[in-house]
Amino acid sequence: MCVSMSIEQRDWVTKDVNPEGGFSHAVRNILGASQNIQLRILCIGFENRDTAATVNFPMSELASQMESSLLVAPVTALQFLGEDVLLTGEGPVLSMYSLLESPQKCSSLNVLHNYRIHGIQTHQPAQGLSVNSSVLEKSLDYIIVFGGKAVRLVSFDSGGRSLKLLGPLMELQDWVLDIHLLKETCLLYSALVIGPNWDSLVLVGGTVFNQLVLWRPNGIKLDGQSQVERRLLGHSGVIFSLCYLRKSGWLASASDDRSVRLWSVGTLGGEAGCGEESPACLRVLYGHQARVFCVKLTPNRVFSAGEDGACLLWNWGGEGKVECRYRGHGSGGVRALAVCEGSLPGKGGWVATGGADGGVRVWRLADTQKNNEENLAGTQLDLGFKGQGSPKMVRLLAEGSHNAALVCTDQGEVCLCKDDKWNVIWKGGAEYQSYCVMEITSVEVQNKDGPVWVCAVGNLKGGVEVFLIDQPEVRVLLRAGEGRDGAVRVLTIEENILKLRRVQRACRGMDWLEKILFLGLDQNILKEERSITEPRFVMVGFHSVHFVVWDPWRQEKLLSVACGGGHRSWAFRCQQHSHTDHQSFEEGTLVFIKHGAVLASRPLPSTEANVKGHTLKEGLHGRGINCICHLGSLTKSGELLEVWEVFVTGGEDTTSSVLAINTQTGTVKVLTVLTDHISSIRALAATRREERKDAVDAGGRAQLQCYQLLICMDKQHGEIICQITQIAGHRLDEQWERKRNRHKTVKMDPETRYMSMAVIDHGFDGALLAFGCSDGAVRLLSVVESSRSVDILWECFYHQRCVLSVATYAQEDTQGDNVLLLLSGATDGCVSVWDLTAVLNSKARGSWQGPVAPFYSLRLHQSGVNSLSLSTKKEIGNVFSLASGGDDGQLSLLRFKIEQGSEGLTLHLLSRWTIPLAHSSPLTGLCLLSPTLLVSTSPDQRICLWGVRNDGLCALKVYFTHIADAAGLSAWLGAGNEGGAWGIVCGQGLELFRLMEREMDESVHSINRIEEEERKKVVFSKTLIKH
Repeated sequence: MCVSMSIEQRDWVTKDVNPEGGFSHAVRNILGASQNIQLRILCIGFENRDTAATVNFPMSELASQMESSLLVAPVTALQFLGEDVLLTGEGPVLSMYSLLESPQKCSSLNVLHNYRIHGIQTHQPAQGLSVNSSVLEKSLDYIIVFGGKAVRLVSFDSGGRSLKLLGPLMELQDWVLDIHLLKETCLLYSALVIGPNWDSLVLVGGTVFNQLVLWRPNGIKLDGQSQVERRLLGHSGVIFSLCYLRKSGWLASASDDRSVRLWSVGTLGGEAGCGEESPACLRVLYGHQARVFCVKLTPNRVFSAGEDGACLLWNWGGEGKVECRYRGHGSGGVRALAVCEGSLPGKGGWVATGGADGGVRVWRLADTQKNNEENLAGTQLDLGFKGQGSPKMVRLLAEGSHNAALVCTDQGEVCLCKDDKWNVIWKGGAEYQSYCVMEITSVEVQNKDGPVWVCAVGNLKGGVEVFLIDQPEVRVLLRAGEGRDGAVRVLTIEENILKLRRVQRACRGMDWLEKILFLGLDQNILKEERSITEPRFVMVGFHSVHFVVWDPWRQEKLLSVACGGGHRSWAFRCQQHSHTDHQSFEEGTLVFIKHGAVLASRPLPSTEANVKGHTLKEGLHGRGINCICHLGSLTKSGELLEVWEVFVTGGEDTTSSVLAINTQTGTVKVLTVLTDHISSIRALAATRREERKDAVDAGGRAQLQCYQLLICMDKQHGEIICQITQIAGHRLDEQWERKRNRHKTVKMDPETRYMSMAVIDHGFDGALLAFGCSDGAVRLLSVVESSRSVDILWECFYHQRCVLSVATYAQEDTQGDNVLLLLSGATDGCVSVWDLTAVLNSKARGSWQGPVAPFYSLRLHQSGVNSLSLSTKKEIGNVFSLASGGDDGQLSLLRFKIEQGSEGLTLHLLSRWTIPLAHSSPLTGLCLLSPTLLVSTSPDQRICLWGVRNDGLCALKVYFTHIADAAGLSAWLGAGNEGGAWGIVCGQGLELFRLMEREMDESVHSINRIEEEERKKVVFSKTLIKH
């Protein structure tokens, strides 16, 4: 059954099929045109019966405009255009990257407006390639982009590397799962739609019932309805991705059960119909540690990527083992995968991954590639040690273009392996037998080619003998002592005193740390002006039975070698003895002692590796950003004035990041990453003192960390530099463990978490912080910088339920006295006000006794109070404004007046305005910019700007954000002549937006009309075909 409709004088034809109960899969065969070019679009989707409510807000002549300046969201779509161009989909934005020489971004274009890109399709595959890989031809000028219910056509200019919109945004009734761009005479091959025309079309679907189903819309019919002809069983989870390779007749499926399955289905489509009668499962590939989101097939390889953040290259034949493992994303996993086979012999192709952290990485492929984790872990070469006694210590040194091994035995001998021959170069006395330690280093000497290697051997008596490896007779005896600590600490020397700056930890379970290696040290830039810069380094240690090189900045393993674990001597050397990039660590050589033998992870002669990775776009947090705090702005002078906004973010991945964002270009720079937390970070607060900022982050396991941040612009090099100093750390259960009679008190619940935080007062040597806690307590903590201590001053369990939000208000009243109020909101919808004025005037804060109950309480919401915000601008007459947002989606604004009486402070409610359904989901972010302007956000992906009038609240502007699961919001007033305000929302990514107050002119109306005209609603009539 067909039905016609008209859009811009074009006809649209539709048919629907329903292969599985509960799903209404729709096949759309759309005939349309754009710019006199006829195209056919075939898409497969499923019906969404939900309808979205539309809210019309009154607009005045003076309207506030809201525009997005930056979007960092999960990369959900990738596609190659030939071998030199990569397309990425991030939110609604389609971006183009050039892979020639130094990979870089060429162009970006907002394609789908309020929809997120989930697929990019170009031309039909070349002969023998899989249906979801692509080869760029000279005649290819068009790209089809889809996501949600939207489809759009985009043109590609290969000469200028630019993108251009073709035609309107088409909004369908159904969610689009797959789509393919056709010319009138071409053959169709795609992930779910296979066949030369409608009559012989074959559809492959992966269902939530763990099955793969194959059927033909015009195939076998019973009572006029198509029937499922093949069912592929075996998965135990939802099917996330499908890929078909016509040349071999193989079908690959990726599932929630962490596996990839290869099926022999034969030829699909055309006269072959649904292929073989009984498709067989050829292989079940297990190697991922979490769900598998993407799978790709090429004539020689199988690729898969998943939630564990790894992209695996599988061995096509043999036992189906992992041939290579690509890692480049943090937590959250890989959401998009693209593969491009090389067209020239020996050049290889590309593999690209897009992560939930917003990053994009690409690697070169080569036919001879053998550098991979699985082979590396299993490669152990015996170097054939032939010295007296058993080897105890081993080190590596460079001899020209080769590596050489140096071994110290339990007989006190040092042996050198050179050209596969072992020679004794040094022999110690009896004190060096049984136990000794050895270390080597290289020294540059003038008038001498190459470095001079020096070896130091120590014994239990504190003796250290140092000698030249090339001239062992040149030696000196020293006396020293050395301890061992499992933590990595960064210290500074100030006036000949060591001071702790910060503590770094590796990944969970990697407690055995051996040493650190510095990354990217360039002696040419180590000048006095850049002494503030903190060098980057990697941690070397053991994780279970593996030797691991861990990068704390990028939160990833650079190298992992199965050696049996710790308690053994080892030596590690980077490629070409260079620590300048991550590639040198990934290509390094490990030599270790196991069962009395000296083993190496790879041959000692240096070899060139084939895995070459590039970071096209740096990622942030992978598991969502829970909170964000604006620290201030920096200005870079020059030909063009650059303004950088600085933020600190806290994530579900237990890390905090300090970011700098260029508001003109949208460039994001990660200044530093903090890894001290053991659970997720829920709250952030900061105090500002010129260039210095003090930041506090708190979250799970009732843990908080305090840092001093020194951020400034290096005028000589034009770079932003950031120095981090850890002030103090604190956990509630540690407080209990330090008590003398702790057996008489109940230990603090280790699962308690800090839900919110506010700064009460800050001085030169510390600050007072208020916390809302999940155990129902409101706590006041004191941070003293000089003693690096955190102490609990006061706690009260008045709420008896989880305290979700806290806020503070401080002012000087008409009589010159300071007033300090603490506001707290709990899950019962009540907001309580506490009088903490006494703590400001108390000289002995340690003996201060806080209030046992609030002096004012008011129920504002039906359920939890997620957010409290007070205006930073002071109002006349001891009046302040309070805004609150709750789980019920309600927005409330109240105005109070503070009065001082003989019995203490009292509050008088002057006005109260509420909007019951300000958002269609819980209100999670709220900021009161001024007494008359506030902004809010919610997981409904709306940012709302509200104005305060004499008669209540009114909506000024609503902006759709592409940040899912919005969890936090920060807003601030802009500086300079442009004025306005800025805001940033965080969740699954972050988006920076600007608020401008200006009159509605004809240009604004024209832009609004253009946006409406380019959005076309496509409505289909439906004929369900059941099986």
